[in-house]
Amino acid sequence: AEIAAIANNPAAPSFENSLLFAEWQKLHDIHGRTAEAMPALFKAIGEMKDPFRRRAFHTALVAEWAQLDPAAGMKFFFVKGRDGRQRRQFFEEWLKLDAPAAVDGLLAMGKDWEDFTRDSLKEIARRAPSRLGEVVARLPKPEGYWDTSVRDAFAMAAANDLSATLRAALALPETNRDQALAGTVQAWAKSDLQGA
Repeated sequence: AEIAAIANNPAAPSFENSLLFAEWQKLHDIHGRTAEAMPALFKAIGEMKDPFRRRAFHTALVAEWAQLDPAAGMKFFFVKGRDGRQRRQFFEEWLKLDAPAAVDGLLAMGKDWEDFTRDSLKEIARRAPSRLGEVVARLPKPEGYWDTSVRDAFAMAAANDLSATLRAALALPETNRDQALAGTVQAWAKSDLQGA
């Protein structure tokens, strides 16, 4: 009976006593725990020889930075040449924490934000659907014929709120309106084929 009780109620995992957590704490003891310490921590992690630790600690740091100082983190990760996975993780972490602020931060970015934004439209549709139209309105027409990112994002948003998504699609400039409407109608047809 005691074994069955343990099997049915396993203890939550605890990482506070692990070696990896101790290393993480030591890094913070050396370089600091404030927002200002994030670049130094990032550099120290990048100098680690073990690729597993480097990747694990960078992942943890990106999440921590999104909590401490997302605006500075956005500037840091959106410098040309930064790792695209870390950039994506940072933006998605910020979207989870504060979607409106993350979208504002993205829209405030200067050059080269369009490609990243186009690739992030589904996540924006999931986390900040009310801002999707505003974001897409600023995007140029896709260069490739096969790019369906706008359509796919609007289909996701329309599945949750058809009328708001339809209004947003209709308000778009011509550059992306067709794709937005196609995605909206695609979702609409799933629930009401005749109406769509």
